[in-house]
Order: sequence, then structure tokens, then C-alpha cells
Amino acid sequence: MGIEKVKVEELADLFAYRRDRFGLIADTFAQESSEQSIAQIIAHASAFEKELDGLAEATLNKGLNALVVGELQDFATKTRTEYARLFLGPRSVKAPLHESAYLSGVSRTFTTETLAVRKFYEHYGYVVKAKNVEPDDAIATEFEFLRNLCDRCLLILREEDTSEATLEKINSLVQAQKVFKEQHLNRWAKEFDYRVVEHDQSGYYRAWAKYLIDVLDEDEELQKECEKIVGENTNS
Repeated sequence: MGIEKVKVEELADLFAYRRDRFGLIADTFAQESSEQSIAQIIAHASAFEKELDGLAEATLNKGLNALVVGELQDFATKTRTEYARLFLGPRSVKAPLHESAYLSGVSRTFTTETLAVRKFYEHYGYVVKAKNVEPDDAIATEFEFLRNLCDRCLLILREEDTSEATLEKINSLVQAQKVFKEQHLNRWAKEFDYRVVEHDQSGYYRAWAKYLIDVLDEDEELQKECEKIVGENTNS
């Protein structure tokens, strides 16, 4: 038995919404933000602050609107300085970007924890673009993986029939997201958030770190909604 059109659209909307959230986080922490992107983000936050209520986006917008920006060029320079100080070094890094730093207790990359993340990716056919250059367990890459799984679910919904076999494929990817968060992201994201909030002197990454945690918390319910729709139309 297939899934009715209205449920296909509802499921697609859920995956698209989750994908966009994961993508924003991945893009923000993958590299320092340009002056142009910061200007666009702050302008967007100002425009939509009053239209959002009770969502991670509302908290993010409030945090961004509370920033003391002044001259945009100077503020952008400050965020770049903070990105290096918080995440890269060369001095003691305040908030390492990699899972292994939190779970292994050492600052080295490409540890056992890193390879465990890689093995998980490869089981689902995902290969890091800069394999063996950037550690697989960077927070941006872990969120990029979650985004990739959402993209694949959307592709299945668009290009394949909506039979039970198709729903089983989608369910496999949804469960992969759930397990990945349990085994990896959820084990260190809050500590990462805590360190960024404590040490960021620009306020910019503090706002994004809080958004990251809110997204993970809210995604539990969004994922359950995906599971419910798939489950109701499988084995029926």
C-alpha cells in the first residue's frame, strides 16, 4: 500500500525543514563567516525577529539582534579573530570543533573516535569531501551528514514511487539519523555549546551555539513526526 499524497508532502516538508537547519549549522562552523554573509544574516534576523515564537530560530534572531555590531567591517574582523581563537589556535583552543577532543580527552585528531564516525558514514555511503584532510568528526561535517540523509530522503520521495519498499528505504535513513545523534552528536554537542557560550567575545558564535543545541533538542520531536508518518504507512 502506498502513502497518500498529502502525507508525502508533509514528510517532504519535514525533511526540507530539518535539512535547512542542519545546513545552516554546518555552514556556520565549517569556516569563518565572510563580511557579506554576516551582513545578510543580521539583516535577516532583524526582519524576522517578531514573526517567530518558541522556535530555535527565534532565539537565534534575538541573539543576533542583541549584538553590538557598530561598523560591519570591524565586527566581521572580530568574528574571524574569534573563530581562530575559539576553534583553531595556534594557542590553546577554547572549543575544539571535533568530537574526538571531547570523548577521548586529547587534542589530537584522527583518533579512534574519528574513525568510528567515518565507519558510520561509510556504512550509509557517505564520504567526506576532504577525506584524510579534515577530520570526519568535525561538528560541521557531522551536521552535513545529517543534512545529506535528509537530501536523500527527499530524493527518494521525488523520484521513486511511494510504495512500502520506498518507505522502508526512508525509514532506514531516518533511523540512521537517530542512531548517529545518540552515538555521536548528542554525546558532545552540549559541552561544545557550553565552551563557545563561555568564551566567545563577539557574541556571534554564542548565538549560533545556542541555536545548535536548540535545533538538536527540537529535532527529537521532528524526527518522531517523520517516524510516525513512515510507520503509519508501512505494514498497513
